[in-house]
Amino acid sequence: LHEGLALRARGRLLLGSQEEEACSADLEAARRIFERLGDRHHEAVTLALQGTAESMMGHQDRARPILEQALVRLREAGDGQNEVLALVSLAIVCKELDQVALESATLHEALRLAREIAHQRAEAVVLINLGVAAQDQGRLEEAEALYAQALFIHRRAGNSEGAGLVLGNLGDLRRELGRLAEAEDAMRQ
Repeated sequence: LHEGLALRARGRLLLGSQEEEACSADLEAARRIFERLGDRHHEAVTLALQGTAESMMGHQDRARPILEQALVRLREAGDGQNEVLALVSLAIVCKELDQVALESATLHEALRLAREIAHQRAEAVVLINLGVAAQDQGRLEEAEALYAQALFIHRRAGNSEGAGLVLGNLGDLRRELGRLAEAEDAMRQ
């Protein structure tokens, strides 16, 4: 078990790095260990990371079935927090595959679940992604309201990193709306 956890942790650290092959190898080795041990929960969490890694590497067609399999297992395990994160990853895959309606439905499912399990950080992550989706579709006022909700949650939780991400999105959005002074203010915060 400990070897699988260590491999998964290293694979997670390598997500988004230039070491894509090492990331994939570590996550697959960890998944096989958990599968061999019959630990479906750890296997599901690792599958979700594998799907996210495939998506980040631009392999959306491979990412989608992996994430769908992870979601089934996470639901079986009752792991709502990781289910929310896997739903967000799946929504990103849908966006990359130009499946806007499915992206929106998946994000709304994630938001419902994050609120149901009262996980505020997960809720804020979903709100940011809903804001990005709204902004991409030209629904700028809706995007601003979603970003404002996420910012409120991050600030209340003392999560300065999350707040910083939202402020960057707000700055870009307000610049797009031609509200340059407000955009500059958001970027300075």
